[in-house]
Amino acid sequence: MNGTTGHFVHTWNFRVRGLTPFYENGFYGLVCYLAVMATIKPLILLEWIHLFASGSGNPRRKAFRWTCFILGAVIVRTYTISIWMEATACRRREYWWDRSIPGGHCVDTRHLPIATGTINAVVDLFILLLPQGVVWKLQTTWHKRVGISLVLALGTISVAAAIARIVLAHLYAESADVTYNFSQAAKMTMSGWGCADKTDCDCCLSLYGWRIRL
Repeated sequence: MNGTTGHFVHTWNFRVRGLTPFYENGFYGLVCYLAVMATIKPLILLEWIHLFASGSGNPRRKAFRWTCFILGAVIVRTYTISIWMEATACRRREYWWDRSIPGGHCVDTRHLPIATGTINAVVDLFILLLPQGVVWKLQTTWHKRVGISLVLALGTISVAAAIARIVLAHLYAESADVTYNFSQAAKMTMSGWGCADKTDCDCCLSLYGWRIRL
């Protein structure tokens, strides 16, 4: 969008022919985001398992591990269904971004981001909170436990971005100014995308050079 129509342009300021590249970029950007989230969040949960629940026999570690597996399955299913619904919403597919194509029609999916955003926010909250109970039981000094907990708490930015995305998705679904509200939701989505990497505990621990005995 930066190289074509730009962001935060009101719908009534677009020429009709300018809407096609905007929506086309939005379609592929949305599908790309959903595919990345379907991959990166389960990988973060697998990293949690590797770092905090790699042993066997301990009931708490087993519960932690299964919680991560369940959350990972929910994430993959949610985003896979979302990709499928967006990709098949229109007949022909190009009608998603070009409403001048004769004989095309679309199912209204403008409320879909509200559902996926809500699930996304809940999962992000679980990803944020899951390691905290383990961190405070680590065999290390108190100030290191506080430091690790604060580093992991960077994930609060991702949770906040997810909640803001739900609000913006409501605006997008109900407003006539689709292009402007779509841009707002897209920018917040990119913020959440960037914050997802910061929840990777392995990188955080490597940065501080801590050696932890679980």
